[in-house]
Amino acid sequence: MRPRFAVLAIAVTMLVAVVSPSVVSAAPRHNRGLTINAIPNPIDAGEGVFIYGHLNVGPVGGQTITLYHHLSGSGLGYTRVGQTTTDSHGFYEFTRAEDVVMTNRNWFVREAGIHRIHSRTVFERVAALISQRPFQLI
Repeated sequence: MRPRFAVLAIAVTMLVAVVSPSVVSAAPRHNRGLTINAIPNPIDAGEGVFIYGHLNVGPVGGQTITLYHHLSGSGLGYTRVGQTTTDSHGFYEFTRAEDVVMTNRNWFVREAGIHRIHSRTVFERVAALISQRPFQLI
């Protein structure tokens, strides 16, 4: 009986190993034409986040950059968070205010103009805030 179980376990493991690389990520593959950074990373829940980057493919000035995020564990895909334009040197920035980012999330940006390029995905880690209330006798 045990040899059959071992053979079944090996077969299932090999099947998973073969199928896993073909699973497609919800985030797009990035190219080198658009960078992204998020600071600070990691953060405590509720801290503000500054997201910035650079468009490296001309023309760089006045191009529309759209920010997307995915909430870890939500089971949903990426949603549009904001939009800005690049300055004359190709730099862009987004500020996520305090008390907005409360959970882990993934960020990426996409250039919405003629290039239609996108950045890598940045994984923002968020530490939970835990408070302790004093014990009360009733």
